[in-house]
Amino acid sequence: MRFTSIFRPLIGSLALAVCMAPGLRAADPIPADDLGIFRRYLAKHGMADRWEGEPTPLSSAEIRRAYAGQRFYFTFRRPPSAPGAPLPQILARHQQEMAAYRRHSLRITVGIDQQQNARAFRSPPDFNAGLMPVASDADAATAAAAIASLLNDQDSSPVVVAASQIRVTRLASGWSCRLDDAQKAVVEFDLGGKCLRAEKRPARAWIQPP
Repeated sequence: MRFTSIFRPLIGSLALAVCMAPGLRAADPIPADDLGIFRRYLAKHGMADRWEGEPTPLSSAEIRRAYAGQRFYFTFRRPPSAPGAPLPQILARHQQEMAAYRRHSLRITVGIDQQQNARAFRSPPDFNAGLMPVASDADAATAAAAIASLLNDQDSSPVVVAASQIRVTRLASGWSCRLDDAQKAVVEFDLGGKCLRAEKRPARAWIQPP
């Protein structure tokens, strides 16, 4: 079973369901330079075989302010739905679909800076690269919204989060920022504005942190 026959409909629907980068509409191609940089990044890190097609651009006012001059692209594909009935032929097909999914699924968010350098944004240290100064509650809300937007985990794809959705708590040690929505997120900064924690999960999978 070919990968493209299994996932082509899902790729198209996913691409239409997310927020595009500045100046891009759903029908617009990704700039050739960015696409080349993205593909070279995957090849350099041994991930080229795990993704077919183009990545999806992601941007918002918060992302553009928090990471001025950077463009972001992500890959995300949900696993095949569980079989509806435990019939042998249905179970066999599902196993084939899962095997194809495991070979060709990649969940990654890549940022490209003004020097045309690409890097993955996965962990708190990654999110500090090019991050705006965080010196107030409003700054923390903007930066946390950008980070929560870009987080790409095993359960939920990147999706635009607005600063107005973020609840900020000022602490003696910095800022704790929370998103309580269909997706839940926690982003924390120290007094110097450094990101120390960045987590996101669907609400149904969330375990309340201590």
